[in-house]
Amino acid sequence: MGDVASWTVLVWAVGIGLASTAVSALYLHRGLAHQAVRFTPVGDQILWTLTWLFTGIRPSEWVDVHMRHHRFADQEGDPHSPVVHGLVKILAFNAFYYRRAVRAQQPGQTHVPHLRAREERDPLRSRGWLGVVVAMAGAAVIAGPIVGPVIIALQGVVYVVISGLVNGLCHWVGDVEFDAPGRNIHNPLIAFITAGESLHNTHHRSPGRANLRTRSTDVDTAYMLALLLRRIGFVSHVRRGRTLASVSS
Repeated sequence: MGDVASWTVLVWAVGIGLASTAVSALYLHRGLAHQAVRFTPVGDQILWTLTWLFTGIRPSEWVDVHMRHHRFADQEGDPHSPVVHGLVKILAFNAFYYRRAVRAQQPGQTHVPHLRAREERDPLRSRGWLGVVVAMAGAAVIAGPIVGPVIIALQGVVYVVISGLVNGLCHWVGDVEFDAPGRNIHNPLIAFITAGESLHNTHHRSPGRANLRTRSTDVDTAYMLALLLRRIGFVSHVRRGRTLASVSS
């Protein structure tokens, strides 16, 4: 990689991977899937484009898979439950299970027809692979023809690994604070790297809640990002949610 130190490449890859995770947590998950955060037209276009560039995900597909996960939480039919498929498989092959769930979706069956229709009208962002190619090309111009694409590829690996942690560990080990469907767990130790998504017991107890923090020590960077974007005009509404009663109360 020439004069660029390997640790520099790794730092950039991890940093961009964490940022991609935060964007997905805010835009795809709490925004499009659960309507806990609503975006202004400009904010929506920016976050959709970032999602396209750094993950190659089509929002309608992600939302459909995620809503199936909630419908069949940790039961047969859950596309990525470690209870159903095994923890090691979800940690190691989370991306495979996601793609399999996307392919299993019947044509015309979607929870979000408005998103599907919007994507079909967009000749660029409807092609996820093209977003990653554009990101790699841009990175090549900025960081060099080898270093740039390597950074984008590695950040994609970071993103997939973090997604596997959320779908795997957060349905396997940790604290249970609230009664909720499925075997969903509170994992505050990895909350920073998952943008707060590992506060999973809170989410499954109250999916329409943008703020997953229930303790003063909890870290929810996706929620903090939502508040920041609201201040600068990219988010129009943030649903904080009501106070939840723990199983011990």
